Amino acid sequence: MRAPICLLALLVPAAASAAELKAGIARVEITPSAFMSMYGYSNRKCGPANGTHDPLFAKVLVLETGDSRMALVTTDLGSLVSDNLRRDVASKLGIPVLLLSASHTHSAPAFLPFGSAPATSDDARAHLADVEHSDRGGRRR
Repeated sequence: MRAPICLLALLVPAAASAAELKAGIARVEITPSAFMSMYGYSNRKCGPANGTHDPLFAKVLVLETGDSRMALVTTDLGSLVSDNLRRDVASKLGIPVLLLSASHTHSAPAFLPFGSAPATSDDARAHLADVEHSDRGGRRR
């Protein structure tokens, strides 16, 4: 019983002197402006999407304490890997840690230029650019 009390006594002064934690959130729509092939359907020859049921979003939580900052980004996409986005967030926003997460939905476009079914169309390249630069308003409609 003494061990938990001793640990608690050690943590209380540390918590009291810790830097303030700040948080901010944002959301931007990333629905493509053109109907594209769907993620995860490379073996199906059904063609591109034929409509939009629900919009797709990217959401971010930025945390800051003292001089440390990080961003957690979630996307309504099948997958997302972007060195350009990591580089831009670090250099333009001063956020050195960027964690990207995708919901792995199969109701999103296939737009990445690598993987089991690389997307190489002009629409795919345009959508990747839109996602990487969603700070400029997201989609191009």
